[in-house]
Amino acid sequence: MTLLEALKIQLGDEAVAADEQAQQRLDAKLQLILDDAAQFILSYCSRQEVPKTLEPTQRMIALILYNREGTEGEQSHSEGSISRSYGADYPESVYKALRPYCMGRVMTL
Repeated sequence: MTLLEALKIQLGDEAVAADEQAQQRLDAKLQLILDDAAQFILSYCSRQEVPKTLEPTQRMIALILYNREGTEGEQSHSEGSISRSYGADYPESVYKALRPYCMGRVMTL
């Protein structure tokens, strides 16, 4: 199963579009989000490729990015009796999953 297929299963009905063209656009959007999640992992861990064991974390980051779409830059949002607050970029559980995979960085003085 590909990462895209797994993400679509996690999203459920949200990952199903009305027609083939719309489905292709949605699949492309989800793939971009997965790619953004991979870039975050690569940058944070100083790696060249995402280890297979981090694919669940990549999907978790992609889900967070997908759910935050349209709220970029907001710290909180209230609508009627519903209130949402956005903390740090990602939950601590994401960073905790990534830390063992981070490569050391060498700096020259």
